[in-house]
Amino acid sequence: MKHHRIHIPVIILLLLIGGAAFSQTDTTIQSNVKVGCINGDCQNGQGIYRTSAGNIYTGPFVNGKYQGKGKMNYRDGDVYEGDFANGKMHGHGVYQYHNGNVYDGNFANGKMEGEGSFTYESGNRYLGTFMNNQKFGNGIFWFSDSSRYEGGFVGDRMDGIGKWYYPNGDRYEGSFSRGKQNGKGAYY
Repeated sequence: MKHHRIHIPVIILLLLIGGAAFSQTDTTIQSNVKVGCINGDCQNGQGIYRTSAGNIYTGPFVNGKYQGKGKMNYRDGDVYEGDFANGKMHGHGVYQYHNGNVYDGNFANGKMEGEGSFTYESGNRYLGTFMNNQKFGNGIFWFSDSSRYEGGFVGDRMDGIGKWYYPNGDRYEGSFSRGKQNGKGAYY
C-alpha cells in the first residue's frame, strides 16, 4: 500500500480557488428605495406613490387607489398622463412610450379603448377606434411614404372594406384581410 503525501500549500490553494468558484455570497444590491406612499395622502387625497415595480404615480387617491387626473412615470421610461379610475387608466389620456410612439385617446380599465390616435416614431399615424389595446373598427392609417388606408381594422390589421391611396394618386378600393388586399376590389 502506497501513501500519498499532500502538501499543505496545495490544499490551501484548492480551497481558495474552490471557495471563490462556489461562493454563495449574496451579490444582489440592497436598495433603500421606499415602496409605497412617498409623499402626501395616498389614501384619500393628493400623493406620490412608488409601486414595487419602480413606477411612480403622482395625483389624487380615493380609498387608496389612483382616481382622477394623474401621472404615471414607468420605470422603463414610458409616461402616462390622464384620467384614472379604481387604480387604472380610464378616460382620456396620453401615453408616451420610451421609443417615441404616442397614444392620445380613450382608455377603459387600463387599456386603449374607443377613439384615439397612435403616432409612431417612424412617422406613421393611425386615427380611429381601439378595442383591447388594438386598432379595431373604422380608422385611417397614414404611412410615412404619404400613402394612406381608410377602412376597417380587426386585431390591429386592415380588415374588411377599405381604400388604399398611393403617393402617386392611384387608389385601390375593395376587400382587405389580415392586413392585405384580398377578394374583390378595383384599382384606379
